[in-house]
Amino acid sequence: PTPNAVRFVPGPQQSSTRSLARRKSRAPQDAPGSTLVNLSPDSFWTSTVDDAPLATNSSAVGRYVAASVQKHYGGTAAFNAYSYNVTFYRVTPATPRVNVRWTDCQRLGWTPKGVYTEAAHFRGVPVPADAVPATGTDGAMAIYDAQSDQIWEFWKMAKDPATGGWAACWGGRLDKVSTAQGQFPYPFGVSASGLVMSPGVIGIDEVANGRINHAMYLGVVGPAHSKNYSWPANRSDGYSTDPAAPMEGQRLRLDPSLDLDRYHLTPIGRMVAEAAQRYGLSLIHISEPTRRTPISYAVFCL
Repeated sequence: PTPNAVRFVPGPQQSSTRSLARRKSRAPQDAPGSTLVNLSPDSFWTSTVDDAPLATNSSAVGRYVAASVQKHYGGTAAFNAYSYNVTFYRVTPATPRVNVRWTDCQRLGWTPKGVYTEAAHFRGVPVPADAVPATGTDGAMAIYDAQSDQIWEFWKMAKDPATGGWAACWGGRLDKVSTAQGQFPYPFGVSASGLVMSPGVIGIDEVANGRINHAMYLGVVGPAHSKNYSWPANRSDGYSTDPAAPMEGQRLRLDPSLDLDRYHLTPIGRMVAEAAQRYGLSLIHISEPTRRTPISYAVFCL
């Protein structure tokens, strides 16, 4: 199935004191999609939205997100470059495996099935000795073993300074990554939508090469209520009852007919805009009003 797309048209051209130099893309426009993780070739993360049907409320959703960015971030939202992102580690089968201690920060009062039993997502995790979680209270961490074809992602990951042991409030493991679309088995994983977060990350190599060949992950304030979510998400933590609120899992894109040369974009801003036109942005979780969203509307108007 193809998710409905929401098309964004950015606001009026804005002046900028930043460098207007543009880096020419080194990769060809028709380069195959690729991410930090080797997913199935037909994964939604690397599939374009060229033929995706446009949501009937696309214009309303665009206005909703733009208004949210204006209200909470003064009209500018961009990358979570220094906090509230995810650290990403590549490991091998030789990396020592440890059991991650589950912490009941959500006050469930019981240990969910699958944490240590059945699939045992928190057992036998190859955490590098020098690993650190992302800065911020989310403490997200991703660990990818291409040889075993597995990826782990954890939420509120933390290392005990006294014992050196690891603990996390939630997370999950995805097996057979190379044949997977990019969702964790319900209800595991680090994102509220159940989507693997790492494929939507913009890597350093992509910046160096001048092109992003995959969808990017997105967090917004006030996504649609948790009972309303869109494939490929398998759940949601949204709370808004506004009919214009975007659904978690929904793909948002920048209008492909927009002439990007009209805008004063930084080189990275241009890369993001081009990727948003071709692959879009996958909404994976809520962005709290006190944080920046990973990528959002106004980044295309810098």
